[in-house]
Amino acid sequence: MRLSKFGGNVLPRFMGQGKFFHSPSRLECVGFAVGSILSAFVLRYALSPWLGDRRPFAFFALAAMIVAWHGGVMAGVFALCLGLLLGHYFFALPAQSFNPTDGVDMTAIVTYGSAMLVGMAVIGHLHRTRQRVEVMQKDAERLQREMTERRRAEEALRQSEARYHELADAMPQMVWTAGAEGQIEYVNKKWFEYTGLTAEQTYANHGWLTAVHPDDREMVQDRLCKAVTAGEPFQIEERICNHGGEYRWHLCRGLPVKDGLGKLLRWFATSTDIEENKRTEQDLERAQEQLAHHAHDLERRVVERTAKLAESVRALEGVLYHVAHDLRAPLRAMEGFTQILLEGHSTAFSEVEKDSAWRIVSAANRMDQLIKDLLVYGHLMHMEVPCRKINLEAQMDRALVELEDEIKFRRAEIQVERPAPHVWANPVVLDQILTNLLSNAIKFVSPNTIPRIQIGVEEDGGKVRLWIRDNGIGIDETYQEQIFRVFERLEPGEGYLGTGIGLAIVRKGAERMGGSVGVESKPGKGSRFWVQLSAMP
Repeated sequence: MRLSKFGGNVLPRFMGQGKFFHSPSRLECVGFAVGSILSAFVLRYALSPWLGDRRPFAFFALAAMIVAWHGGVMAGVFALCLGLLLGHYFFALPAQSFNPTDGVDMTAIVTYGSAMLVGMAVIGHLHRTRQRVEVMQKDAERLQREMTERRRAEEALRQSEARYHELADAMPQMVWTAGAEGQIEYVNKKWFEYTGLTAEQTYANHGWLTAVHPDDREMVQDRLCKAVTAGEPFQIEERICNHGGEYRWHLCRGLPVKDGLGKLLRWFATSTDIEENKRTEQDLERAQEQLAHHAHDLERRVVERTAKLAESVRALEGVLYHVAHDLRAPLRAMEGFTQILLEGHSTAFSEVEKDSAWRIVSAANRMDQLIKDLLVYGHLMHMEVPCRKINLEAQMDRALVELEDEIKFRRAEIQVERPAPHVWANPVVLDQILTNLLSNAIKFVSPNTIPRIQIGVEEDGGKVRLWIRDNGIGIDETYQEQIFRVFERLEPGEGYLGTGIGLAIVRKGAERMGGSVGVESKPGKGSRFWVQLSAMP
């Protein structure tokens, strides 16, 4: 500090604030030399009454040294020579002229020459001294700048560390930094508040490990050692003891701080309390284990109950077939014997008796059809429905052939739009759907009305919609959803015979094939039933 203060303040003031420490030009050197010698001459001339011919060169030598200090050796030699000539001519022997043969002149020449040599040596020494002083001045200025910059850097570092410590102390997590080798250098206030450890205990060699759970210490040390060796970030879950003796789970994350060349400088890390998260994870794991156990148990029960249900369904189907067979047998007997009576003994019956007999036959037929429809509907609910690509146009023709007798009896007029695309369906189920829709279209018309039916197809993307339009009695909007349920009939009674299951079979069959059904109708203006199926899966 003393050298800096001397180099930066005293020396510049002593040398005129550094005015002599520049490199003057030759013209400036000559001018300064001439001016200095003239000044010395004037001063010596003014003191001549007191000095006489004594010390004729004193002031000129001093002026030459000043010139040498300022302008260098050559300028000093020039000033010295000029001063010696002026001193000799005006002040040493002013009354005598110069004569080389004169002993006095030779003595003066020797004296002057020696003085010149001594003066040149002094001037050289002065010049070297000046150069050293210049170097010292520059070194002092550089040292002063470096020390000033260092003081500023140290102050900035202290301020930065203070701000960092303030920020770290304000954080809810425990924050710490360590050296490149992993030695702890700083921990924030949260650490001391949480653990209750002192600074001496914490900063001692691995003293902070005393707060870590004994079962976790070896793992923590191993992970930290590997991270320090590799210079890579780390993440550790550990239990840390608080001041009350309770261990709580913490997540420790550390990041390496490196310079521009990739050299590891220090570590920055935080420890966050994750006790609640850890408990939640444990509860979740237990819940998942319980859920997996319950799911396995439920799956086992479902498999068992499904097997039992399948067995029950098979048994029920067998019972239904037996019941249907047993129910249909007396119906066929009742129908057959009634027809025999009507055909063999028609003359013995009155008209009222004949009418009653025919009603018995009609009721038996209806009961038989109802049983068959119920069997079909029940079978649709449980049967396998494998689908394949089907020619819809050929399927429509097959359904019309099946209903040929009814079409002729009703004198129905049917118009089919061709060609029709292929659909993805089951041929048996699709045949049941078409037969039921066409049969209803033929059957449900006003009295004395010829059924007129149109069959068409609409394609929309990957869907195919088959529609059947009739001129029947129509359906009120209130009942359009109801008619697709089991045992729901639009018009019960004479003239509109039906089991109330046909449209339920249509809906169930379409759903089993992945399709849908619907109707557009108004009372007295006919209906437009449609079935939508996939063109391809």
